[in-house]
Amino acid sequence: MLSCYFAPIHLQLVHNTKGVSDLSFHTSPAAFVEMIRLGVSDLTHSVQFYQDVLGFQASVHDNGTADLTAGGRTLVILEEGYTRPSEAREGLFHVAFLLPDRPSLGAFLTHLVQHRFPVQGASDHGVSEAIYLQDPDGNGIEVYRDRPATEWTWSSGRVHMTTEPLDAEAVAAQARAWNALPDETIIGHVHLQTSSLPAAKAFYETAFGMREVTSIGDHASFLSTASYHHHIALNTWSGPRIQKRQRGETGLLEMQFSLPGDAAWKSLQSAAPGMTDPLGVKLSATAYSS
Repeated sequence: MLSCYFAPIHLQLVHNTKGVSDLSFHTSPAAFVEMIRLGVSDLTHSVQFYQDVLGFQASVHDNGTADLTAGGRTLVILEEGYTRPSEAREGLFHVAFLLPDRPSLGAFLTHLVQHRFPVQGASDHGVSEAIYLQDPDGNGIEVYRDRPATEWTWSSGRVHMTTEPLDAEAVAAQARAWNALPDETIIGHVHLQTSSLPAAKAFYETAFGMREVTSIGDHASFLSTASYHHHIALNTWSGPRIQKRQRGETGLLEMQFSLPGDAAWKSLQSAAPGMTDPLGVKLSATAYSS
């Protein structure tokens, strides 16, 4: 069963399993997050983290924002002037950056170890291998690579996921040299925390045509389009009394989706005329030709 807890790094050498992430799950006909906007408390500190630890390129602007890019593609916009709340809020649990292959994940892992950057955990989810961190404002971050989709196990329309310790030594053994995030890096998925799983799940199913492909009891749901293991995840691990992010608090301000055509755009507008999800996160979208 997929656990809500992060598995610790486990150094045990096993056979090497090469694999390239299938980026076709983030093109037609999928609906997926292509960019997010985060409110941060200290832009300089945050930019330093995203550059030095994660390997983004950053462009800082005079209006108190910074664009974080990989391969010339903006994945995150940071916006300063926010205060970190004292309690968890509805919204971001983590944003997950998808790397193109295992050698890229190995390079990132080696980079973290060499510079002694702290991590929250590292897990093997069966469909993927992942490393978890937090930014200076406590925003959750996952950096992962997918196993080839041919290695995923499906049964009755549901994908099997698990949480086991990451074989960090085997991942590091395939590492290429670390320079920065690979140009092919994209947002693979966004994991959200909410007070009401049914309401949030129903919204993302209606607004984006997603369907649940796996779950953890009645407290976590993993939704996708185009048979991915998940483009959006939802959980209630902070309890039913968690509040929405208040104006002026750090966290997830906006998600920009890429949608497969005008029909999908109209479905989003119909489901969210105010272009806001039930968690209070602003939504925007671009439609590509399918």
